[in-house]
Amino acid sequence: MVSKSKSSTPTVADSSHPANSLSFGNDDQISALSKLHPTLLANQQDEYNTDTLNDLRASYKYLYVVNWLYHFRGYIKLQSDLFDVDLFELELLNYFPSTPNHLLNFDPEASSNAASSSMLFINRLKLALISTLQNSKLSSLNNFEKIFRLWFGTDTPLGGTEDLDDEQNENTENGPTKPTAEDDIEFDTLSISDKFEVLYILISYISSYSKFRDWVDKWGLSAENLRVNSLIADPHNTDSYYLLFDSNRLYKRVVSYPQLVIPKKRKSAPEYPEGHFKPTQFDISKNIKFELLYKNIYEFDEFLKRSKKSVKLKALVNRLHQNDVVDAIFASEIKKRKFLVNKRKEVQLATLLATRKRSSRLEAKEKQRQEELEKQREQEEYELKLAAEKRLERRRIFKEQQQRLINEGQRTDFGFGLTREDRIKLRRLDKTPTFTPTPNPAEASETADSVEYETVKSEVEQEFSETANETAALAATEATKATTEDSIEATSEVAVAQAGPVKEEVREVTGVTPEDKNEANALET
Repeated sequence: MVSKSKSSTPTVADSSHPANSLSFGNDDQISALSKLHPTLLANQQDEYNTDTLNDLRASYKYLYVVNWLYHFRGYIKLQSDLFDVDLFELELLNYFPSTPNHLLNFDPEASSNAASSSMLFINRLKLALISTLQNSKLSSLNNFEKIFRLWFGTDTPLGGTEDLDDEQNENTENGPTKPTAEDDIEFDTLSISDKFEVLYILISYISSYSKFRDWVDKWGLSAENLRVNSLIADPHNTDSYYLLFDSNRLYKRVVSYPQLVIPKKRKSAPEYPEGHFKPTQFDISKNIKFELLYKNIYEFDEFLKRSKKSVKLKALVNRLHQNDVVDAIFASEIKKRKFLVNKRKEVQLATLLATRKRSSRLEAKEKQRQEELEKQREQEEYELKLAAEKRLERRRIFKEQQQRLINEGQRTDFGFGLTREDRIKLRRLDKTPTFTPTPNPAEASETADSVEYETVKSEVEQEFSETANETAALAATEATKATTEDSIEATSEVAVAQAGPVKEEVREVTGVTPEDKNEANALET
């Protein structure tokens, strides 16, 4: 067993540490940073720092997700969690073990998913996002991929199999059944680019909720307070510089405007400019690009040294030399390295727990954990069933809206009445490639006429057969009805014929018939 050192000797700073060569910061900040390791985080080394990751860091979806988590993670109850962009990248790169099952001497089926999911921020984030999406708190992440597919379909990085029994599930006695997809992709197996794509889909959808806007207004997070302004306010310069992620990274935004040709003479100008120039010629949304200038404290130092003599960037360098920026980047670098040290201690503790001796008390706890896992599985099945019901409810509302539009005459979609299976068959027929030889021009007209004749002929025959079937069914119904009426009439005549002699006998014996009695009673009354 590893014993804790009782020595109170402070950690000596490494004289060869790169922090000693920094051109900014005070002695205390440099000394604190030089005592911590590693010098560069794993996501900034060659093993992980690939061109794909660098391109991802400059993409719009990456900036959207990370900036949203820095400012709005309080909406999903994660405001007290430590969030840092470098640590977040390490988790998405699977640098940390996702679960402690490989370290604990437990059955993987019996380990507590709640405990394992709370170790990493990404797992808590997934659970919070999917719970907010469902508007109901989920117990675990086992149904994360399935619920995501129920909401956003299979045309996402998570993929999945297409569910063909949605409409059949509506008519089942026990409600909708959960989809079975054994070969579906899991979130942890995706690349970091695909993971950001999934997170972007979730966060952008949740941000459209009215509850999110109410939460923003409640905390006074107006657009003016949240807007990130450029460090250089030059309207004539197309390049803007933004300090993002708690002053950890500097981005350069480059906007390339489309070239507009101005005629030299008035007569060469178009008579109607609004019709001559298309709106797409003035769209710059696709011409905005971001460039990451530095991502750690050492690249920050190199950027300052490189830009110190630039007249164009003099205002930018002076802004970056201010104390608030320097203190923020030092605090961030020290905090994330201390977090890595604590994470390493947690792994060591898990290793010690894995090698401990087993006891009856631990076996009893493991048995109790099995029982809790069974309850958790039942809860997960209920949550998945609830997600399927909500999906069907959304589809039902959508169909009612479309039907109302059709009744009001605002929509003319003749394929709306098709069932889901028919629409799927039509899509498959559209996707099926057909290879037909190209006809000669002389044969093209004859082929078209023959095809049109055959199509009309088949439609007429089908309509004639349906009409014949309806006529035969109507004739059979009329025949059955006539037979029934004849039998009832014959039965009534036999009854009347049998009742006649009885009345005569009564008249002969008593001289009074039942009709005479009824008439006498009526007169007496």
